[in-house]
Amino acid sequence: IAEAERELVDGTAILKRSARPNDPQLAEALLQTAYLLDEEEGRYAEAEPLLRQALVIRRNAFGAGHPLVAATLLDWAQFLVDRGTAKEGVAPAREGFAIMRRAYGPEHPVVAAFMARLAVVLHHAGQFDEADSLFRQSLGMTRRLLGPDHLNNSGIEIDYARLLIDRRQYARAAVLLRDAIRIGGRFEIGYQPVAKRLLDGLPADAKDTGRQVTVAGIRGPLKVDGYLSS
Repeated sequence: IAEAERELVDGTAILKRSARPNDPQLAEALLQTAYLLDEEEGRYAEAEPLLRQALVIRRNAFGAGHPLVAATLLDWAQFLVDRGTAKEGVAPAREGFAIMRRAYGPEHPVVAAFMARLAVVLHHAGQFDEADSLFRQSLGMTRRLLGPDHLNNSGIEIDYARLLIDRRQYARAAVLLRDAIRIGGRFEIGYQPVAKRLLDGLPADAKDTGRQVTVAGIRGPLKVDGYLSS
């Protein structure tokens, strides 16, 4: 990590000296350095100004309604979640999602993915009901547009399961985790280890329920047109 950090910091410093003020390459270098400081080392105080600067550069370079600006806003929101201030991340997450929806329309895999990212932020901010609704919509859209076996479903199912576990809705979480494991088995790179770890931590009776049904065949209040609902 230390060597990678030195290389990123050195490269970013060179770009700062040589790049134009609103150079998108500088924004990318700032973001990569911030990601490393945030995800690998938890050095939030050092990562924050880099993220802020990258957001300003992308807004100036591409315009406030560009998808790259939306992506940076969601990255900023996730940073605030990682820092333990998720409530502060709700506003930028909503703004980023709104930009993506305007750019791609209401039915698009990218919109579904960013809807799930907004739901993650809302989950950590304690807005469970809205997060639940957005996860259901995101998963339904992804299954509808990409098919039930696409890897994107697995990631959404795991994040949704985390919310359900926090709400003590273990049986629902088990269904999602078993489907994430099923999907992960079709890919060399998947979310299986995370899904298996979460499933193993559930109460035994919830895991038994998860064996009896699949996401596309959930009965009762969870099934609407083959997709998850409340």
